Amino acid sequence: KQIIKRGFYLSCSVCKTPSWYPLAQIDEQLRCPGCSSLFTLPVALDRASTEVKWGYTLNSLINRAMDQDVLPHILSLYWLAQKHPITCVIPGVELYRQNKTCCKGEFDFLCVREKKLLAGECKANSTLGDKDFQTARLAERLGIDEFYFCSIGEFDSETTAKMDSFKQELTQKGSRLKVRILSEIELFTG
Repeated sequence: KQIIKRGFYLSCSVCKTPSWYPLAQIDEQLRCPGCSSLFTLPVALDRASTEVKWGYTLNSLINRAMDQDVLPHILSLYWLAQKHPITCVIPGVELYRQNKTCCKGEFDFLCVREKKLLAGECKANSTLGDKDFQTARLAERLGIDEFYFCSIGEFDSETTAKMDSFKQELTQKGSRLKVRILSEIELFTG
């Protein structure tokens, strides 16, 4: 799928600038992206004859997605689709009031599964802030059936306590919103 690219990580023999050289650009003569000099593809990296080894990198599109913390979103939606198909997937939804002057809230994803509307907040770290719980409260006011707090790690103890408190708040109100947690265990092993 070309997610990982093969090549060499080499230093120019003229200016010593280290650069990535993908397999598609490898030739006996390489052009340094720094000083623009041509240099010969080395057989060894040093005088000890350490042979040049293949290196691997993410392709640039995947790398951009990783920089934008998209992995928790992708893994969460993938997990949700495993048991039952999901439809109408909408990533990154911002809700505005009618006059469009201020954002009322945002969901990292909305989707439909088994005739239920699901929404979620995805994190690359282990904490949730007040804004994240306000988003879940908005989901409850909008009549969303299930709200997912998702993280590619494990939520810390303070966040877990806040989630438990939030669930109790919903129970006391008689809310029909189901709050679910997807963390490292579910996303990477489920």
